[in-house]
Amino acid sequence: MRKLKPIVADSPEELAGALGLSGADAKEWQVQHMLLKRLKEIAQSQSITHATSLEAREAPAEPVARLGSRSGCPVFRNGVVPR
Repeated sequence: MRKLKPIVADSPEELAGALGLSGADAKEWQVQHMLLKRLKEIAQSQSITHATSLEAREAPAEPVARLGSRSGCPVFRNGVVPR
């Protein structure tokens, strides 16, 4: 059996390099992580669950745009982005 050598990466860029990926992939991970973290904060502060998000999808979308505190992205009523 081959002995596995552990690799330690201190940053997303180092991890991408160790996996043979580009620095752009590491940046993509960082942005995705930031967005998911912010989405989780919003869901917790508004007590949104999977069930309530499904109910919101079934309801007609009424966009009420306001700027998010950190992201600068518009936030819509019921978490639904109109198409």
